[in-house]
Amino acid sequence: MSPAAHDGYDVYLQIRWQAIPEERRRAFKEAMDSDEQTEIGGIPLKVSSHRVMDQYAPFDSALELAALPCLSDLICQRWHPDLLEFLRGNPFIRELTLLNHSQRTLDLRGTSIRKLMLDMTGLQELWLGEGTEQLLFQNEGPDACTIHAPEGGSGLTLQFIGEYRPHTELPNLWGLHGIQLKDFDLTGLAAVHPHLKELRLWGAPGNLGNFSAVGGFRELTNLSTFDLFGFGADDIPTPEQMPELRWFWMTSLPETAAKAAKQLWKSKPGMDLRITKPRKPEWLAQNLDNPFRGWDGAEHIPASAAKKAANQYRKTRSQLMKLAAQSDEDAQAQALEAVAAYTQTFNKMGFIETEERDEIYMALRGILNALPGDTLQKDSMIEQFEQLRDF
Repeated sequence: MSPAAHDGYDVYLQIRWQAIPEERRRAFKEAMDSDEQTEIGGIPLKVSSHRVMDQYAPFDSALELAALPCLSDLICQRWHPDLLEFLRGNPFIRELTLLNHSQRTLDLRGTSIRKLMLDMTGLQELWLGEGTEQLLFQNEGPDACTIHAPEGGSGLTLQFIGEYRPHTELPNLWGLHGIQLKDFDLTGLAAVHPHLKELRLWGAPGNLGNFSAVGGFRELTNLSTFDLFGFGADDIPTPEQMPELRWFWMTSLPETAAKAAKQLWKSKPGMDLRITKPRKPEWLAQNLDNPFRGWDGAEHIPASAAKKAANQYRKTRSQLMKLAAQSDEDAQAQALEAVAAYTQTFNKMGFIETEERDEIYMALRGILNALPGDTLQKDSMIEQFEQLRDF
């Protein structure tokens, strides 16, 4: 958002706040400053709580939540029959996560939800609230739902996982985000969402089919890709094709495409252009199965450490795969040694912060999840990792 757009948005939020009845606003402010507690589903919670998860505060009736005047973020892992009634009567709920709801139709009109994280499984028809700006699908694969949004989706960004079934009922969709993409084809998408302003695609990593079709989004202002391949220099859109583009970021992409993107766009005035981590074909061959590929080319990570991480990952994966296929009684002990060696490699690296720590854990978790059979005790290997790591 530009500074001017930000100011306009702040004014919009202020108007929305002013529209809330004064006694509700007063209760909100008083609860915010309070240290008092109440109970939801038998669990003590501060009356100033902003977020509730029904998994940890197992309420039956959503109307119990009226005891929390500051509640703005609600996470439900099951359906509550009076949930919609509660949401329509609460002007402060901005974020809703709804999983395992088993509803075929869902009508959220009259609610104040801005960000909706929704399990689309089994859902056939959805009416979004008037102020909903983000709809994030929580399940992989295509849905079978008709989505009703104000003005054909002109204020809406939709995020999908893996696959996207084109929502022709949203011709004015503002933004489309795709995550965990393995194979994604852009053919025909510009005809479905001709007024799209933002397209952001993240690979798992993956391949983009017919990337040149992105040039059909004539009104696009923001475009980014991450860890996506399968396209070349000729597929990069030109400034003539995309006259409105202002923000163009591509990270971890084929080297030829990276060169073309820089060449085509570097001289366009007012562009926010960031084309980083160009990849050679041989890099792709080695790294598509490497969860530490993001370390390669990162500013704060030495190249030698990125290489060590990748090598250690492959070595650990190979060792554990072999051990899982054996029925040796000492297979478990050897597996624990392999996990210890994995952990020690990262213990020697001095730059590890929260993000890297998560990646190291998830890479190990990925190996364990891929192991066949139940020869090895995975929980004890995770325990071994947790005990030995000092990052």
